[in-house]
Amino acid sequence: MAARTLTVLCTLGCSLLAGAPAAFATSGTGTQNPDLTVEVSLASSALDPDRATVGDQVTVVERVTNNTPAVQMPRIVETAQAPGGSPSPTTSRVRIAPHRTYRVTYSYRIFAGIPPGLSTLTLAATNGNGTSTATAEITVI
Repeated sequence: MAARTLTVLCTLGCSLLAGAPAAFATSGTGTQNPDLTVEVSLASSALDPDRATVGDQVTVVERVTNNTPAVQMPRIVETAQAPGGSPSPTTSRVRIAPHRTYRVTYSYRIFAGIPPGLSTLTLAATNGNGTSTATAEITVI
């Protein structure tokens, strides 16, 4: 039993030294439209990837998967909302090959002056058969 506990603690320690994986961050997946699967995640560089404070970097990962045997050109809308702010949508169109995934990854830093509270990022992908939507959130403290 002690050997197992030591192994778990060593594994946890190594994981912390390597940095927290994005899998522990807040994320959302949407499959409302069976043609398109959307995924979005937000992860802070802080010890708790669900919380960010001034100076932390937040990594965003967005994915849209074409689940069909045909090329899709979905309309993609990314809507960010900071605490106390108005929704800020960005719209684009992308070409996604059959059974392929369009992926975007970027980071931003939390600067002084960003109000504390819940920040959300919603990703929506629409084609002629409907929309899939997913939301991720992070708390600014």
